[in-house]
Amino acid sequence: MCFQRLDEFVRNDYVIVFFAAPMEHSPSLGWMIDAYKRLSRNYKKNVKKLFIVHASLWFKLVLGFMQKIVSSKFAKKIEVVDRLHQLPDHVPMDNVDVPQDVVE
Repeated sequence: MCFQRLDEFVRNDYVIVFFAAPMEHSPSLGWMIDAYKRLSRNYKKNVKKLFIVHASLWFKLVLGFMQKIVSSKFAKKIEVVDRLHQLPDHVPMDNVDVPQDVVE
């Protein structure tokens, strides 16, 4: 994978907000595990938190399984946010671009 364009962002601490719904084109479990394994140490080390918003029951089950595969340090960085209105309690919204599909 070519991540050269993202390298400048991961040199410092960063937060990821992942909107899990709608899940029309959800990645497979195998793809998610492969993507995690391909990430270099800097991508995993400098992420301070991964917020997953609107996770379905299936996604929560997959997440529970993946947390057994990924490092325990990285697993502690993952937090599920059930409702969009709860997200500002965790992260400043000035840098978050919420897709219209998620808002609806």
